[in-house]
Amino acid sequence: MNLQKPFAKNSPGFTLIEVLMAVAVLAIGILAAASMQTSSVSKTTSLRKTTMAVECASDIIERLFELDFNNPYLSAGAHTPGAGIDFDGDGNDDMPVSPQYNAVFRSIGWTVNNQSLSGTGVTDARVITVTVTWGNGRFIRIVSARTREV
Repeated sequence: MNLQKPFAKNSPGFTLIEVLMAVAVLAIGILAAASMQTSSVSKTTSLRKTTMAVECASDIIERLFELDFNNPYLSAGAHTPGAGIDFDGDGNDDMPVSPQYNAVFRSIGWTVNNQSLSGTGVTDARVITVTVTWGNGRFIRIVSARTREV
């Protein structure tokens, strides 16, 4: 005597194929979410360094504005901070760089170009361009900030 009911084609429930397809769609969705998370972490790290570079450039510009117009750090040409130069005689470097910046960036520097706004040929303004670079062997990132000191 057979106690099992015969299988009816219209019976409610899911087939094995439907369950496998649902699992496959769910797995693809989870993998996509994990991929987005990895990409997000990578972009966040890159943006953090960019923000630090902008802060560093801004900090240098602010410190250059505090110097006297005839300070040697504002002479025409390329300059680098942290050279151990003491112009005011207090025994301290006049343009030190924060250790947090030295740990992240390859180079920090600025270029000063003299200008004559009055047209007399006398330097009465300077264009200062601060450049911060970082990266590894695959890429190099550069942030530049330009300002004018009158």
